[in-house]
Amino acid sequence: MEKFPGAESKIEEYVTRIQNGEDKEFVLQGLGPAFRDPVETKLAESTNDTAIPAPIEHKKSDFNDSEHQMGIDIYNTFANIGNGMAKGLRENFDPKIAQYVADIKSGKSKQYVLGGAPKSMVDAVEKELAKEQQDTSLEKATGIEAIRAKILAVADTHYIFTHQTDESVAKNIFETNFEVSPGTGITSTMTWQSGESAVNQIERQLDGDAHRGYKGMFIVAIPKQLLENGSRNKGEALENMLLESLDYGKNGNSNLVIPKEYNFAYLQGEDLYIHKSFS
Repeated sequence: MEKFPGAESKIEEYVTRIQNGEDKEFVLQGLGPAFRDPVETKLAESTNDTAIPAPIEHKKSDFNDSEHQMGIDIYNTFANIGNGMAKGLRENFDPKIAQYVADIKSGKSKQYVLGGAPKSMVDAVEKELAKEQQDTSLEKATGIEAIRAKILAVADTHYIFTHQTDESVAKNIFETNFEVSPGTGITSTMTWQSGESAVNQIERQLDGDAHRGYKGMFIVAIPKQLLENGSRNKGEALENMLLESLDYGKNGNSNLVIPKEYNFAYLQGEDLYIHKSFS
């Protein structure tokens, strides 16, 4: 592979073709491990966000002889081809995604709209639709006073548990499920506190006084009646409630899973994003 500088460009070409709907076995037919293995690796690493490869940079020869220069020229020729393909794919890809999303939102059947579309496009459309749905289910409170009002209102009827972390991690947990190991998982990773105490923690965080410099926070709100008969330590009470739930151990998962319905909010800087079910 090192003796043929154009190989990387061919690999990118194969990956792009497969990501855009061509049959993988057809594209890789007759290729040996030197090409097949890196293509498989790149496909596995791909997030399918857009299926458009990053631009390929040109190389310069460190040698003056014609043999090395010919190899570099071959590589750069393939790079130009690959970059041209990527530009064309991007110019066609984004408008199509926007059109598919608009068609589905207008009431057309998703199955009809996406029928025959390559997986990369289907995944991109699904991602856009999920993003819009998530955005419409959230309410934003900006600044400590607005945040205080929202948290204190919920704290009247719910126990508040907070988890300081990176902003992106807080958002990701909010959109999925928070899982911890049984034993000390809840009490070691989440802080049970009053609404006012949670606000004070956020205020300190905004002032730069946060654990490990974190700027994000994930917040759970559990209805008080669910934990009233448990331990006086509500962290332990929550853990016991999750251990006794029907979902514990489901599908072989030994972790404690906090249901999404209790995901109250996540903090990113001065913005608190709150699920509208708590409004």
